[in-house]
Amino acid sequence: MRIACLLAGGCCLLLLTSCLRRETEEPGLAEEMQLIAFNSERDGNSEICVMRVDGSEPRRLTDDPAYDAWPSWSPDGSEIAFSSTRSGNPDIYVMDADGGNIRQITHHTSGDIWPEWSPDGRRLAFTSRRDGNWEIYTADVDGTNLRRLTETAAHEDFPAWSPDGSRIVFCRMEGDDGTYVMNSDGGDVQKLLETQGLEYSWSPDGERIAFGSDHGGFRGIYTIRADGSDLQLLSTTYAGENCPDWSPDGARIVFASWRDGDGEIYVMDADGSNLQKLTDNDFEEEFPSWRPGGELSLGFRGLKGRNVGEETGGVSQGDGAGRRRGVVPCLGMRVDNSLLGFE
Repeated sequence: MRIACLLAGGCCLLLLTSCLRRETEEPGLAEEMQLIAFNSERDGNSEICVMRVDGSEPRRLTDDPAYDAWPSWSPDGSEIAFSSTRSGNPDIYVMDADGGNIRQITHHTSGDIWPEWSPDGRRLAFTSRRDGNWEIYTADVDGTNLRRLTETAAHEDFPAWSPDGSRIVFCRMEGDDGTYVMNSDGGDVQKLLETQGLEYSWSPDGERIAFGSDHGGFRGIYTIRADGSDLQLLSTTYAGENCPDWSPDGARIVFASWRDGDGEIYVMDADGSNLQKLTDNDFEEEFPSWRPGGELSLGFRGLKGRNVGEETGGVSQGDGAGRRRGVVPCLGMRVDNSLLGFE
């Protein structure tokens, strides 16, 4: 009996090992297990959605009349942090990758936006003006151990962790403008560029930083080395592009573009070539976030969200005309909605 059990256990282990090897070694299957989160207004208001990396099978994860935006994956791909006005003002929330188990992380009337997971999955960096102006903060993922990292009269925004978790890049506006980097505890602040960046994303190898910028007179996608050198323009249009995020292997960058008149999600190779359009409709779609590596932890087939566009109760359907509704590209600043705290 003991020998039979050992043999059966060995067979199961071999089968499991074979399945895991197949999912990691077959490029097609690994691609199938990757996802991009983004926010979309195609159902009447801004909701968090996911889709495959080829743009197929979009699923809506949130279903609330509030403004939900800025999705950020946990390092293991099992959870998504985002900002929402469902409490009456912008706060940070976290949900499971299937849209379930939503919990509020921050509770403040001033506004908390733009969450970013630390690489070890223990903390969230975000922007808040709870102390009078927009500054960079971090907190544990349960909302405790709040720490303010910047403290200037300027507006600091768009924090993004380095892959090793030791540094945070961010933007400073309205006072000694530019792109800055600091230690994850707020120390050793250094200016990388005179140019303001928007929505930074560090490459997986830590060598380059992608960001949107108005440098050059139009909003486009740029990259620099981690030391601020070698500024490169990747955009090939003056229509406006922003919100870049690297693929887990560093080979591609997903971003939002207004080249077709409204916000859509595109992907390109890391050198700007091989442009592909992932979404195509008359509604605003932006803030793409590529699910990190670890494709085995959760597959697309495990998601339970609704198809994007599926009728639901309790969600405002807007005017049905597919018109843009006062959103400033990739800043999430709804000009008719003071709840976001922008004036």
